[in-house]
Order: sequence, then C-alpha cells, then structure tokens
Amino acid sequence: MNKEVLKTKSIGKWILFFLIVVGLVPLFTMLAASNIITKNVLIERNNLSKVSAVDMIQEERTHLQKSTEKMLIATAKYGEFTSGNFDKPKLKTEMQKLVSANSSLLGATVADQAGEFASTINYPQGYQVTEQNWYRQAKQNLNRVVWTLPYKDPKSGVFVITAAYGYKAANGKFFVISSNVSFNDIERPLGQLKIGKTGRVTLISDKGIALASKGAIDDAHYSRGNDLSSDKMYQAIAASSKRKGYVHVKGNSKVMDIYFNKGAVGSKYWAYAYVMKDDLKAELHSVLISASIIALVVAVLVLILAFIINGIFKEIVGHILSYFRAAEKGKMNPIEVKPKAAKSFKGKVAAKLYTPDEHGSEFNQISYGYNKMIAAVGGLVKKVKGQANNVAEKSDSLLELSTQTDKAIDEVAQTITGIAEVTSSQAQETQESVTRLHNLSEIIERLHANAQTMNDEADKSASLNQANMETMDSVNANWNQELVEMKDLSQSVQDMNTSIQDITKIIGVINDISRQTNLLALNASIEAASAGEAGKGFSVVATEIRKLAEQSAASTKEIEAIINQIKDKSHEMVTKTNNSIEGGQKQSELIQAAIKSTAEVYKSNQTMIEQVAQVANASAEIEVVQGKVLSRLENISASTEENAAGTQEVSANAEEVLATMEEFTSHVADLHDIAAKLKAETDKLTVN
Repeated sequence: MNKEVLKTKSIGKWILFFLIVVGLVPLFTMLAASNIITKNVLIERNNLSKVSAVDMIQEERTHLQKSTEKMLIATAKYGEFTSGNFDKPKLKTEMQKLVSANSSLLGATVADQAGEFASTINYPQGYQVTEQNWYRQAKQNLNRVVWTLPYKDPKSGVFVITAAYGYKAANGKFFVISSNVSFNDIERPLGQLKIGKTGRVTLISDKGIALASKGAIDDAHYSRGNDLSSDKMYQAIAASSKRKGYVHVKGNSKVMDIYFNKGAVGSKYWAYAYVMKDDLKAELHSVLISASIIALVVAVLVLILAFIINGIFKEIVGHILSYFRAAEKGKMNPIEVKPKAAKSFKGKVAAKLYTPDEHGSEFNQISYGYNKMIAAVGGLVKKVKGQANNVAEKSDSLLELSTQTDKAIDEVAQTITGIAEVTSSQAQETQESVTRLHNLSEIIERLHANAQTMNDEADKSASLNQANMETMDSVNANWNQELVEMKDLSQSVQDMNTSIQDITKIIGVINDISRQTNLLALNASIEAASAGEAGKGFSVVATEIRKLAEQSAASTKEIEAIINQIKDKSHEMVTKTNNSIEGGQKQSELIQAAIKSTAEVYKSNQTMIEQVAQVANASAEIEVVQGKVLSRLENISASTEENAAGTQEVSANAEEVLATMEEFTSHVADLHDIAAKLKAETDKLTVN
C-alpha cells in the first residue's frame, strides 16, 4: 500500500462508525422494545391476577351471603321455630347448631315480639333485643333476609355484619332469627392467589370500612374495621360511574392501576386490587441484565467485524488511489491485480474484491470502469492534439465578431433601461393607490362587523327583556295567587278562633257539672253518715264520685290553660297573617312598577335595533361600491406592474447579454492562448 495514502484523510472512520451504528442501533432498539414488551406482558399478567382476585373475593362474599340466608330461612322452618312457643333451652341449642355448621358465623340469636331471646352470644345485662337495628329491619321486611352495615362485635372485637330473618309463627307471633357473620373465611382462598410481587386485594363497604384484605406485604392500614374512605384509591373508585373496571389514580404509575368490582347495583360491598409502583422492578431488572449481556456480546462481534471490514476497505481504496495519483502525473496505466501475491488475509480479500471485472462487485466494477476510462482518455488525447490547431484558428475570427456585437448590445441596453425606469415609477404610484383603498376597505369591514355585533347584542338584549317581562308577569300572577291563599288562611284562622271560643264555653259547662257533682257527692256523704251502718256502702260510692269530680275539674283547668295558649297563638297568627297580606299588596305594587319599567326598556331597545340595522345596511352599500372601485384599480395596478416587470426583465436581459458578450469576448481572447497551451500539455501525456 502507498504510504502517502495513509497520511491523507480517510472515510474509514466514518465507515467504521456506520457499521457500528448499523449493528448496534437495531440491537439497542430490540433491547428497548423487549423491555417495553416485557413490561406490558407483566402489567397484563398483574391485571389478570387483579381481576381473578377481585372476582374471587366478590364470589366468596356472595357465596357467604347466600349460604347464610339459606341457613337462616331453613332454620326458621324447623318445628321449634314454627310452633310459636318460646322454649329458650331448645332454641339456644338450635342456635349453637347453626353457628357450628358455618365457621363464618360468630353467633346466632332468635327473638320474639315480646323481647325474649335465646342466643349463643353472652349479651350484657339489660340488653334490649327489640331496640337493635337488625331486629327493626327484619320486622319491617317480613320473610326476607336483611343485612346491617358493618360494625365491631363487642365480644370478639372483629368487624361483622348481621343477617336477620323475620317471620310469623303458626300462632301469629313475630320471630326474628339473626347471625353475626365474619369475613375471616373470605381471606383464606385469597392466600393461594398471587398478584405480582406486592399485590393486595381488599373488600370494603361502600362507606370505606375495610372488611377483608390479603396482600403479599402485611399492612396494618388494611386491618378489618379501618376507615379507608380518605384513601385516594377508595375515592377514585367511588368517583367512577362504572360498576367494575380499571381506574387510574392521578400521579401514579400505570403499573398501579386499580381493578375494582362494586357488585350488582345497590350492593354495599366493593372489592379492589392493586400492586405497588416497584412491583415489576426485580423482573425488569433480570430481563435488563440478560439483554445487556447479549447486547455486549453482539457489540463485541460487531466491533470486530467492523474493524476487519474497515481494514479491507482501506486496502482496496489505497490500491485504487495509487493508480489515480499516477494518472494525475500523466502515467495512465490500467489496473492490474495479482491476488496470489498478497501476503495478509485482508490483502488477499481486498485484491479479490477490486480485480477488474465487469460483472463483479462494486469495487470490481470501479476497477473495470477505470480501465475503460483510461482507454477512452487515451483516444481522446490523440483527438485533442489534432484539433488544438483548428481551435486556435477559429478563435481569432470569434474574437473580432464578439467585439462588434458588444458595442451594438450596449446601445440597446441603455434605451431599454430608460423605459424601465419610467414604467417602474408609474407602477409604484398605482400600487400606493391600491394600498390606500385596501386600508379604506378594512376600515369599512370593521365598521360593518361592529354594526353587526351591535345588532346581535341588541337582539340578545331584546330576547332577555322579553323573557324578563314574561317572568315578571308570571311572578305577579303567582304573587296575587299567594295573596288570595293568605287571605283564605287568615279567614281559616279567624274561624278556628271562633271554634276555640265555643270550646271555652263547653269547658265552662263541664266545670259547672264538676262543681254540682262535687256538691251532690258531699250531700250523699252527709246522708250516708246520717244513715249509720246502712249508709257506709253508699258513703264509699259518694267519696269516689267526689274524687272523680275533683279530677274532672283539674283536667278541665289544664284543658282551659291549653285552650288559652291556643287562643293567644291564634290571635298572634291572625295579626301576622294580616301584616303579610299588607306587605304582599305592597310587593305586588312594586312588581307592577318593575313590569312597566321593563316594557319601556324593551321599547327603547327595539328602537336601537332599527337604528343599528340602518347603519349596517349603509355600511354594506359602501362596501359594494368600494369593492368595484378596488377591483378596477387592482386591474390597472396589475397591468402596470406586468409592464414594469416586463420592461425591467428586458433591461436586465439586455444587460445580461451585454455582460455575457463581454465575457464571451474575453473568453474567445483566452481561447487562442488555451489552444496553444493545450497542444503543449497533450504532448506530455503518455498512453499505453
């Protein structure tokens, strides 16, 4: 290889860079795509796990609810419960059997309408079963199982819900069977599910109370009974209009998207599942390490291959350039290659690649093309030598003709330049007139737009005034109706007052009867005392009569006091009603005045609309006239500009032709000298 070639700049480093980029960019693209695909697959896996966990916990909750309801209804059909006889020991035994049959039941209770109950739960002294929420709900919903909201069981400290079933026994008595249900059993099957690395599934009430929760990481925050209503996840689920699906909490990663299931419409139990933001970190890290190792191995192979290809390329280019440098010095030798003479592997490969071959690789074709070029140039050099003398003779004639042509074109260019200056000045003045008319057009358009805007606003104002008048009429009519009803109310209160006066009279009559009865009882007592032993029985009767008379008098006084209070309030109500009627009449007068004022505003607004419409019509007429003038002036301006442009173009072409002729004359003068030199130079070339 020529040492001089090695000292010059080379594109080898760019080829090396290109090969590395071509090899590594797809690799890193594949690595990034693999990371994205893996992440999406993991997210999809987690989402499927979320759906399974949430659906399972809802199914378990539904199964628990339905099984509890069936057990309560089946128990109510036993003979001990249908007979209506409250045998407390037997009923308590049946309640214990019910609790033993289902591990989710913490306790069971049966109660009758008298408040007697038998229960597996040791309630405190004075416990009133009829005051409990589950008892009341069951009484209001006979023959249907009802459920309470979650609450903390005072005995076990566990949050439970109570299911209650109310029915009537054969003897017509009302009975309620209830059981306290725990959600402990719901969490057991969830332990077999795995939601990613950090997932959690939770069952809550629609008010945000945690009922059951299972996760890969223990978190006391989700303990049963905790209030989760302030959590972002609960709030996002509550805000969603869907019954189930995914919800994204703003600010969180897509990995943390929550899947929820609110159950059927009206359900009070919601379930949701989620994973932590770093759930995929470990798996993505493993994928990244594996892909990085593969990328590193491939990168090393790409680098080695790139260096080998770059070396071969340098060998080929070095050999071909050596022939071009020889041709530069006049030695036009064809490329000749001997692959067997090369010592290194790169040299042998390079020699094979640039051996002249019309149907070979690109470098083979370049060598073949170079050899053909040398052959063609050799023939051309011989022809150039023969034509050099002929060119010198013709250049003398061209020099004389070009000088004469140059003078004639100079005179034509001066004349055209004068015409172009006059035409350009005229086009400029016409353009200024068009510009001013355009400005006038813009002003008229703005005036028309403003008038149209005012017209639109006036129409809106008229519509609002019309609506306001209709509203005021409606208010006036409603208010007059209200005054009539208030007058009727005042008359009713006065009638009631009259009735109260009649009641007072009746109370007076009752008081008189009570006093007379008391006197009669006193006389009877005296007569009984005078009768001796025979009147003792009658004396007892007289005493009782006197007591009844005294009680009647006392009750009558109480009634009289109450009636007096009613009379006072009735008088006060009549006074306030009359005052309201007077105020309503004043308010009606004010409403009439407002209606009259609104009508006057509406008339003024209509007048303004008509005036604005006249301004808009006038503006439109001006705009039409202005458009016609502007169109004609623009046509004149366009024609003038075309003339000016054409004249300037002719002037420019004339000047260009003049300059070309001057240059042509100069070139023709030089051509004679070049022809002589050309012959001298071609004599130096040697062609094999």
